Amino acid sequence: MSFQDCVISALKGLRANKLRSGLTVLGMVVGIGAVIALVSMGQGAQSFIIGQIGGMGPDLLIVRPGSTMVESELSMMSTGGGSGLTLDDAEAIANPNNCPSVDSVAPEVMAAAPITFGDRSMTSMVAGGTPEHAYVYQAEIDYGQSMTWAHVRARSKVCVLGHHAAEYLFEGINPLGRMVRINGLPFKVIGVFKSGTGMMMMTNIMEDSIMVPITTAQAKIMSQQTAGGSQGIQNLYVKAVDETRVEEAKTQITNLLRQRHDLKPGDDNDFTIMSQQQMLSVLESVTGMMTLLLGGIAAISLIVAGIGIMNIMFVSVRERTREIGIRRAVGARRKDILYQFLTEAVTLSLIGGILGILIGYGITSVASYIAGIYGFAFPVTISPTIVALAVGIAAAVGLIFGIFPATRAAQLNPIEALRYE
Repeated sequence: MSFQDCVISALKGLRANKLRSGLTVLGMVVGIGAVIALVSMGQGAQSFIIGQIGGMGPDLLIVRPGSTMVESELSMMSTGGGSGLTLDDAEAIANPNNCPSVDSVAPEVMAAAPITFGDRSMTSMVAGGTPEHAYVYQAEIDYGQSMTWAHVRARSKVCVLGHHAAEYLFEGINPLGRMVRINGLPFKVIGVFKSGTGMMMMTNIMEDSIMVPITTAQAKIMSQQTAGGSQGIQNLYVKAVDETRVEEAKTQITNLLRQRHDLKPGDDNDFTIMSQQQMLSVLESVTGMMTLLLGGIAAISLIVAGIGIMNIMFVSVRERTREIGIRRAVGARRKDILYQFLTEAVTLSLIGGILGILIGYGITSVASYIAGIYGFAFPVTISPTIVALAVGIAAAVGLIFGIFPATRAAQLNPIEALRYE
């Protein structure tokens, strides 16, 4: 039989047992669909995160307390203490005599807190910052005004709302001049950030969060003490004069902070400085590993689907034993029988693979749409490589799990096969 004849024969065999074939194909559909969906969503999320980090600008540095990224993250999440960075550190870095390669510095503290206005309430991320945040975060004020240094120095209880937060709390009412309660304390709304502006870092601060003066946040909302008893900060966003002087700025900041923190030669830094490139490398590594892990977990279902194909092919061999005997009696060779049943297994698997690709694309599109509702829409990226890989995996599963029953069919004794009832 030619390859075309084998395929036609395989399709006829599948059509003769529609329900059984459909249930067998279903396992492959689920397996391939899961692999496509999880890998595509992983790659899409990776592209989204990398795009957001890239949007920060190549001239940005982030300084955090802690000698490692793990310590930095723990310090950022902690509200009890341990931060080794202070506002004095930020002012020293901003001094052009100390760090001539630094353009601006924006210190920050963050904590989740309940926000209420009338009968509307929400839990949001409250960021304590300075006027420099609007510049560093690349944010624009939609209406009202941003905070000023006068607000910071006076520890004023004023706030600037993210666009989504303002819409939710006020529902079409002009929020300017009105009072919201943060942690039960009244704060006057002086401005609202424009939707779609600003870099979405870890907390999507420009959309859903609220910004208050950093001194007010430290005194009224969150307190993070350093080992020396000073009020600590969680992040320092530093913009270099230009992207060609990022490494110079990093070196200057390192030397200054080591001097200010009385670190001796050989002592580890008690802070971490991350550039955009370093953050991209870390995130690419982490998201890449997560994508592989999710794809590996989904691939387990392909083994189950392969076992289902093997089982059905054994049933098919048993049902068609007499047909095999007749074919052998009229001159069919062992390899003809082997090719026929292998082709049926691969065809069954490929049909499931193609349907799985379509299902996986649909799942990824729906997931991207839902994520977009919350402001984190990632691109639906199903590359030709993924499709080719999925088709190859489907064919390989059919081939691997079909070869044993096909071999069994090819090895049947023609006389015994003809006698089989």
